[in-house]
Amino acid sequence: LLVMPETALGDLLETVSEEKPDVLIVDSIQTLYADAVDSPAGSVSQVKECTMALMQLAKGQGITVFVIGHVNKEGSIAGPKVLEHMVDCVLYFEGEQHTSYRILPPEAIPGAPATASTTTGQPCSWRCWKSGAG
Repeated sequence: LLVMPETALGDLLETVSEEKPDVLIVDSIQTLYADAVDSPAGSVSQVKECTMALMQLAKGQGITVFVIGHVNKEGSIAGPKVLEHMVDCVLYFEGEQHTSYRILPPEAIPGAPATASTTTGQPCSWRCWKSGAG
C-alpha cells in the first residue's frame, strides 16, 4: 500500500509509472491539477484534463482507477458535472447524517436496463449507467 499526499497530476503519473500498482484511488479529483492547464484545481478544464489522463492510464496500463468526486449538500457532485459523463460507472454512498455507516444500494436508473454495463462491457448492477466515454 502506497499513500501519496499528491495533487500534481504529473507527479502522480510518474509515481504510478514507477510503482505499477494494480489499483489507483484518487481522492479527490477536485484537488488534482495538471500543469498544462491554466485554471485552478476543481475547474471544468482541470477535472476534464485530469480525468482523461487517468482514463488513458487505466486503459493503457491495465490499472483499475477509482476517481472520487465529492458531493455537495444537495447530493450532486461538487464542482463540474462533467465528471459523471467521463467515467464508466458512478456510485453514490448513501447514509444517515448521524451514523458512521454508508451503503452502495443497488438502484434502478430511469431509462437504463435492469443491469447496466460499463464501457468495458462488464456488468454493473449498482447505481451506474453505460457511458459514451470509452
